Amino acid sequence: MRSAAAPCSHLGVGLALGLAVTPDDRLTVFSFGSYDLLGEEEEGGLAVVFGVEFYRLDLRYQHRFKDGELRLGVLLGLDRTALDGNRTARDRMFATRADVTYRVHPDAEVRLGVDQSMDSYVTDIVGYTVTRGGSRRLEQAFGSRDDTALGAHAVTDEDLALLESLTAGVYVEGKATKAGVTKVFRWSFVAHDFCSPGFDEAAEEVSGATFRVGSGATERVDLAIRGDHLFFDRLEAGAEVRFDPIAGADTDPAYGNADGEVTREELVRVPLSAIEGADGAYLAEAPIDLATWMYMLMDHTAYLGGTEACSPFDREDAR
Repeated sequence: MRSAAAPCSHLGVGLALGLAVTPDDRLTVFSFGSYDLLGEEEEGGLAVVFGVEFYRLDLRYQHRFKDGELRLGVLLGLDRTALDGNRTARDRMFATRADVTYRVHPDAEVRLGVDQSMDSYVTDIVGYTVTRGGSRRLEQAFGSRDDTALGAHAVTDEDLALLESLTAGVYVEGKATKAGVTKVFRWSFVAHDFCSPGFDEAAEEVSGATFRVGSGATERVDLAIRGDHLFFDRLEAGAEVRFDPIAGADTDPAYGNADGEVTREELVRVPLSAIEGADGAYLAEAPIDLATWMYMLMDHTAYLGGTEACSPFDREDAR
């Protein structure tokens, strides 16, 4: 018989030490971990309901030389999860890394590195099942195994500058001309998930385009991006491409500076209620701005197989 009491335990630890062996050599030790347990008291002792713990030990060595720096690291890890019924899952991790930074010129620097990690997973979760695509025992999908990963990288100052400039999940650039007036645009849509296909037996549970990939098979699926759909005036069948409201964000002195470029800042200043629409175009009753509207339209720019929309509604008559 179980009592109503549910004992809980929590422990978190952290430790960092650094030692300058020489003016050019430094050793660092960094360790942290956490332990959480939820259980119920029984006549025979404590019965685990759920428990999780993880620990990390990071060892680093840094050496500076005339034109650069060498860094070596070793990471040890242990993760363990306990479930009701004495079911457990454990991961032991061992990772190494090496990085070299070398200045080949006063204005140019090269960075090279190698990373390696090994994980040993041991599970004891017999009896649990998953139902996505039919019943399947969890130990078959996530059974005990060993994984190894190896990677290498090389980075220059130009690469770093490019990465720092790429803040967009999707980047759109173009121009539109009407009556001799040209408007240009350069917009970033940060980390936008604009296509979510469904897979295999679970396809009927996932909205949007779907395709099937058999066990052990390889399937090619083409993804087409319809940039014109970014300028639709509605989120349903019958949508039309309209750029005038977007150009107005730059032309209208209430929103823009008429410099010929439509910026995101100008789009943010335009409420949908200020756009002249008909038959529900631009969701005029919605309290959002034109920039938010265009972000919503990103859901309707991608097509799988070149024809099937990633978004669920049909827009054949709007193409």
